Amino acid sequence: MAAKTHASKAALPSDTGSTGGARERMLAEQGPWVAATLRGLAAGPGARAALAAHLPDTMLSRLVTLLRPGLAALPPRPGSTEPDRQRHWREALAAAVCKRAGTPGPAAAVPHPAPAQQAVPGVPAREPDPLPEGERLALLNAGMVLMAPYLPRLFGVLGLVADGAFTDTAAAERAALLLQFAVTGVASAPEYQLPLNKLMCGLAAEAPLPLAIEVTEQERATLASLLEAMIATWSALGHTSIDGFRHAFLVRQGELLRGEEDWSLSVAPGPFDMLMDRLPWSFSIIRYPWMKQPIHVTWQRT
Repeated sequence: MAAKTHASKAALPSDTGSTGGARERMLAEQGPWVAATLRGLAAGPGARAALAAHLPDTMLSRLVTLLRPGLAALPPRPGSTEPDRQRHWREALAAAVCKRAGTPGPAAAVPHPAPAQQAVPGVPAREPDPLPEGERLALLNAGMVLMAPYLPRLFGVLGLVADGAFTDTAAAERAALLLQFAVTGVASAPEYQLPLNKLMCGLAAEAPLPLAIEVTEQERATLASLLEAMIATWSALGHTSIDGFRHAFLVRQGELLRGEEDWSLSVAPGPFDMLMDRLPWSFSIIRYPWMKQPIHVTWQRT
């Protein structure tokens, strides 16, 4: 059970010569200027597609580290190739630039509506279109469902939930990213990796989230105590560390399936799943007062 894996940060390609050194100094010393320039470029139509398609490979990891440090710290998705990882980086980087520039990403080329149709202060923005029934979403954090029985108490202690509901949308969004921190140790991830977090916090799977949050010392301590309590209660884990627990069970592939009135989650099997027989709590149905639809969980076994 002591097996561990370690997420390595994206290595910055090394440059030789004065040109490479100049690029390194520009990114290190003028990072805000680089970011502002990219965001200015993102204001033009079709900017996201252009950034995703034409960003030079030599600059990709540097810019990801500059604008999306949480993404750069994530381990590669199991089974993915380096081109796959670079493609995801390009998409996430372009999305980050467009979002911070206030542009609508892929829809930037669509003409703006007439003034009468534009947003009016005090009027809620249009909600994203809901995912259709039968939609399947791949996950890398499906083991998060093991935390299900502990979440109402956790969110209450952190002041995010009161009287069976999140205090506001910002609290639900923060909770979703805190769950990601509990699973991976990083409070950010590409948007496509977070649908389960959103559903468990009462948000729509297609709802946007902040790019990242700054986890407070109180939140870090509370989450560490929660994970330690889970390990202690699950006596079969012995003296497993928090990181060992994360990589053995919480960081796990899975698939969400949208149903008519609920969601189904299938969790991929792992090498230590024989210990699941000695798990002292249940998580087969996840349903909280703040959730619109329950999640039915199947933990696959080899």
